[in-house]
Amino acid sequence: MIREQKKIVMLGDVNLNTPNAGRVHFLNLAKEFSRLGLRVIVILPKSKKNINFPDEKFKIRFTRAYWYKNHFPRAVLTYPFFLPLCAREFFQNPDFFYVRISPLMFAPIWLVKILKKVFRKPQIKIIGEVNGWLEEELGTVKMGKMKRFLEKWFFKWSICSCDCLRAVTPELKKLCESKFSISPERILVAGNGTDTEQFRPIDKNKARKELSINPQTFWIGFVGGLFRWQGLHYLLDGLPLILKEIPNAKLLIVGDGPELQPLKGRAKELGIEEKSVFEGSVPSEKVPLYINSFDIAVAPFTKEREISGTSALKMYEYMACGVAIVASRMKNFEFLEKEGAGVLVEPENSEKLARVIIELFKNPQERLRMGRVARRLAKEQFSWQKIANQITDYVENQQQYK
Repeated sequence: MIREQKKIVMLGDVNLNTPNAGRVHFLNLAKEFSRLGLRVIVILPKSKKNINFPDEKFKIRFTRAYWYKNHFPRAVLTYPFFLPLCAREFFQNPDFFYVRISPLMFAPIWLVKILKKVFRKPQIKIIGEVNGWLEEELGTVKMGKMKRFLEKWFFKWSICSCDCLRAVTPELKKLCESKFSISPERILVAGNGTDTEQFRPIDKNKARKELSINPQTFWIGFVGGLFRWQGLHYLLDGLPLILKEIPNAKLLIVGDGPELQPLKGRAKELGIEEKSVFEGSVPSEKVPLYINSFDIAVAPFTKEREISGTSALKMYEYMACGVAIVASRMKNFEFLEKEGAGVLVEPENSEKLARVIIELFKNPQERLRMGRVARRLAKEQFSWQKIANQITDYVENQQQYK
């Protein structure tokens, strides 16, 4: 069967009204799958706003329920509304269901699994995308024992019920193998990527003018969800050291999340409120402007991210914009130093993080060189087009798994 004849149904509990990594990831994959010639149907929770994608070839079918991520009873009730649409698409004979794994996606996965058995259609495969490890996430929230048990159970069986998996890091693949006894042949490692057309170099002064931020400031920037594992408290702790050497430096943090207020509190404790700008959540189309306004982009992950590994969207977006990067030394980031696109620093070490930023401040030519290398790598190795090709090639070989 040639690629142009294949049909993929994509399922995810993604909120299109929130400009977060899940939305960016999911829609970029759908777009690239359709560009490769596949027929793509996307099933998502109902959107509170009118969402239109007139230029894209993929179709979105919305369920009849909204997605309430932070409201447990309502969130649970969201998932049964996936089932009628999944059944409808199943009888349209797709080649694959591609599911973004989360605990309660267990319901649509099992529906497809049952339909496959009842109607004897083993050729329809379920591909599960493992983009995080539940135990890490549960460690950041307060939750009752029963709910925690159920989340873990559903997460396990969501993964184990798929015909094969796409893990976004090698560490996630190893966790699936060791914790759930899944054969390594059933797991593809394909990381995240970036849209190198949307994220591209823009003149720094032009970006700053459009955002109305001071062009004379040395901007150290971060873009992403504000979670503990992002390590931003270590960056804040290092900022006083940076300011001793770079008095006109400021930290610009773009994003929202549970750590927003604790980070603001820490900035106040350190007396660096005026030097720490918390921009909050911004429209996705403005994110490239913010990144291009940075002199240095940072990704100071904590050690806990070493368990499941990192394939951070922000890293590839920084690279695509051609900005010098300072990041924590993580297993999947070695290429940054090897290729000369950035500098890696021991995680959770505020002093070393500050020293590296100071050294790069003193060497603007090195920052420019790093940015050029980073842009080239993003185009050659980390575009969504390349990632979609990897997944599609893998998908086309799934007939060997019975």
